[in-house]
Amino acid sequence: ALVFRHLPNGTLVKHAASAAAGMAMTALITSPFHLLHAVTMVLISYLIMAAAPRRLSGWIVLAYASLHTLCVHCARDGFFAVVVPGLAPVLEHVFHIGEFQIVVMSTTLKVSGAALNWMDGGREDAGLSKLHSGHRIVSLPDPVRFLGFAFFFPSVLGHPTFYAYQEYEGAAGDSPSRCNEAPGPVQPVRWRLVFQRLAEGICFGAVHALAPRFKPQCGSGVYEPVACYLLSVLSLSKFFAFWRVCDGAILIAGLLPSRQLAGPEHFTRMRETLFAPNLPHAVRMWNMPVARFLKVHIFARSPRTMSATTAFLYSALWHGVAPGYFVAATSCLFFLSVAQSLQGARHLVLPEGSGAHVAWCAAGRVLTHLCAAFLFMPMITLTGSETLSLIRALRFAPFVIAVALMAASSAAAVLFPRKKRSDDAGASQAASEKKTN
Repeated sequence: ALVFRHLPNGTLVKHAASAAAGMAMTALITSPFHLLHAVTMVLISYLIMAAAPRRLSGWIVLAYASLHTLCVHCARDGFFAVVVPGLAPVLEHVFHIGEFQIVVMSTTLKVSGAALNWMDGGREDAGLSKLHSGHRIVSLPDPVRFLGFAFFFPSVLGHPTFYAYQEYEGAAGDSPSRCNEAPGPVQPVRWRLVFQRLAEGICFGAVHALAPRFKPQCGSGVYEPVACYLLSVLSLSKFFAFWRVCDGAILIAGLLPSRQLAGPEHFTRMRETLFAPNLPHAVRMWNMPVARFLKVHIFARSPRTMSATTAFLYSALWHGVAPGYFVAATSCLFFLSVAQSLQGARHLVLPEGSGAHVAWCAAGRVLTHLCAAFLFMPMITLTGSETLSLIRALRFAPFVIAVALMAASSAAAVLFPRKKRSDDAGASQAASEKKTN
C-alpha cells in the first residue's frame, strides 16, 4: 500500500502495479483457478463495454457477471446435478473453484458498477438521478486502468467489496478526463486510526473463535435459543474482524480518505448493525459497500413497486443458491414490513417524548438486536434442513412475535386514527421531497 501510494500519480505504472499486486494476492491466497475466473470476468466485461451498444452495455455486463457468479455457486452447492444432470460433470469442472467465492462475487460488483456508470456516461445529466450522475464514466478507460480498478490489491479479497471507478481514479491520482467529476485529493493517513482498526480486527477474530462451540448446542434442549443467539452474534464477528484488518491497507493506499474510517458510507460498524435504533437502519448499515451497490444499481434502477423485492432477490442470488440465503432474504422483507407498520403506529398511540414512548423505543432496539441476530442464522447454516432445525430450536418465536406486532399495529391504526391538522399538506409535501432526495 505504501509503494502504491508513492508511485507517480496518473501513470500506467501505478495502475499496472495495482493489477499485478491484486492478481498475485488472489493466486497466492486462494488459487490460480480463482484468479482465472476473475480475470475472465474482467476481460469479457471490458470487451462488452467496448463493443456493445452503450445504452445496453451496463445491463449486459450485469447479466453476464451475475450469471457467472451464479454458476460458481451452483457448482459449489451441487445444484447442476439436480437441474442438468447430463452436463453436471462438465459444468462443475469449469465453475467449481472451492471455498472463498468472494473473489468472484466482489469482481461481479465492481465490473457491473463500472459498466452501468459507463452506460450512464452516454446519457444526458437531465435524464439521470443524483445517485447515477455523480459517478458516470464519460470515456472508456484503457484495459490497464480497468484491470487496476478491478484488482485493486487492498480490497481484492475484502472490504470494501464495491467502490465506484471514479473513487479508484482518485486513489491513483488520475486526471478527471474519464469521469465527469475530478477525483478528490488523497488525504494524509491518520495512522492512529489505522492501528486502532487493526487491533479491533484482532479482537473480533478472537471473539469469532468462540462461535463453533455453540453450534452443537443449538439442538440440545432447553438452552437452544440462547445457543442459537450466541452462535449468530459470535459468528458475525468474523466479518468485522476481516473488514477491520482490510481497512488499514485501503486507507494507506488512498482509496478513501481517513475521515471515512468512521464514516457511514463505506465502513460497516457493529454498533450500527446489532445495536441499531430500528431494523431498516440495521439493514442499511450492514455491509455498507454491498448495500451501496444494491441501492444505487439494483434498487434505484428497478420499478418502484418491485424495487425492494428485486434488491433482496439479487442479494440472495449473489450470495449463493443455498436455501438459507433465501430464508434470510424473505424473512428480512417480512420483518421490514412489520417494522414499517410499527414505525407509523407508535405516533398514533404514544405521545412523542413521553415515558411510554421512550420505553417503546428501548424495546424496539432490543427487538431489532434480536431480529438482526436471527436473520444471520440461515446464512450460517445454509442448508434447508439445518435452517429449519434452527428455526424449530427457536420455537418459531421470531415469526410469531412479528405477526403479533403487525396485528397490534393494525389494531392501533383502527382504534387511534391520526387526526388531520391544517398544516398536514405542507408537512406531507416536505416529507415527500425528503423521501425523494
